[in-house]
Amino acid sequence: MMLKTRARTRREKEAGSAPVRALDAMPAPESVQVAPRYLRIGEMFAASFAVTGFPSEVGPGWLEPLLTYPGRLDVSLHIEPIETQVAAERLRRQRARFESGQRSDFEKGRLADPYAEAAAEDATELAYRLARGEGRLFRVGLYLTVYAASEKALAEQTSAVKSLASGLLLQMQPTSFRAVAGWTSCLPLGVDAIKLRRTFDTASLASAFPFTSPDLSPSDPTDTAAPDGILYGVNAASSGLVIYDRWAQDNYNSIVLARSGAGKSFFSKLEILRSLYGGVQVLIVDPENEYERLAALVGGAYLDLGADGVRLNPFDLPENAEKSAGKTNALVRRALFLHTFIAVLVGEPLTPAERAALDRAVLAAYAAVGITADPRTWKRQAPILSDLAEALHANSDPAAASLAAKLEPFTTGSWAGLFDGPTTTAPSGHLQVFCLRHLPEELKSVGTLLVLDTVWRQVTSR
Repeated sequence: MMLKTRARTRREKEAGSAPVRALDAMPAPESVQVAPRYLRIGEMFAASFAVTGFPSEVGPGWLEPLLTYPGRLDVSLHIEPIETQVAAERLRRQRARFESGQRSDFEKGRLADPYAEAAAEDATELAYRLARGEGRLFRVGLYLTVYAASEKALAEQTSAVKSLASGLLLQMQPTSFRAVAGWTSCLPLGVDAIKLRRTFDTASLASAFPFTSPDLSPSDPTDTAAPDGILYGVNAASSGLVIYDRWAQDNYNSIVLARSGAGKSFFSKLEILRSLYGGVQVLIVDPENEYERLAALVGGAYLDLGADGVRLNPFDLPENAEKSAGKTNALVRRALFLHTFIAVLVGEPLTPAERAALDRAVLAAYAAVGITADPRTWKRQAPILSDLAEALHANSDPAAASLAAKLEPFTTGSWAGLFDGPTTTAPSGHLQVFCLRHLPEELKSVGTLLVLDTVWRQVTSR
């Protein structure tokens, strides 16, 4: 059978009311072809099902697998509350039947039916909850409509949905010879044309609602306008669009997780380009030298730590330290950081005596180049690691001599060029990449600490 939209006559158009014109403006298929078990709606095929069997116990979100099915599947839940008096009377009659059956079995010497006993206990418990006002009963109809582009694909999708429903202990029955009624029951019309219903209590019905979702919720759920943000792609779990704007969130942080080779680096680089286009400064810690070409493409700064002639001085004070002198003492904060830096550099925690000797040597190294607690001196050139070693050697304390010996590989030894010296390239610009690939494996943790400190000083100095 083929149903087609009939053209309206002139008289009908002139007499048409506003609601009718609104219905005419709604999207509708050009034709609907009815078969015993399915419909052909335009170019799509659809098959509808009614859920007639449910599990005895359900947990929160038990409909979630159906709601997030990756194919095109409409799930419709029709709910009709039952009057409390009517529900109480039905439960009373049901409990009477259970009790009568149990007495009959006892008189005939039959063994007790555990299923009947469990049902009687459930009915009694539900009746007491209803009497105390802790819940209500509802008539619930659950219907599904599966869509596909061809009859063969519809059979495959139907089989997949049936398998999924079986895993949820749901029994599905096709709406044979009632295909139109099944389809309209799944449309957002509020019409239950099938009326195959089961009785649910409040707790069971509440657990069916999808309070959780695999899709990102909008920042303002009441806003019906098109969502703002970046279209990242399609949600593999729900087939929904992933639209997200990190700058519209309370917290701008995000993390990218995926298996190896899934495209994390490409996605991150694309996100960086979008941020640069929006005027956002980007700083990158690059362990594997993946962002050198990107930095060259957009004119960013690229610092390859471990390469010849590239160095960051851990003694550098923040550029705008004197402006915030009333709020914080940049020299004290730098001395505290140097305690952490030296401990990581030598590869072991410092003893109390070594920490005391290091603290005196740090202040002496700064004083030797004219930097004191006076903020006006903080713009002078900072000392270097060799200056700290000299201050330790000048101290007669054995702990100072021991610490100076531990620093010799980084001041006069084979690793002297990595951290001992003024900063060669001051990081600045809209894109800054700090590469750690060419640092020795033993010094990766030190380089990471130094880079993170440099990044954090830039962020907090704004």
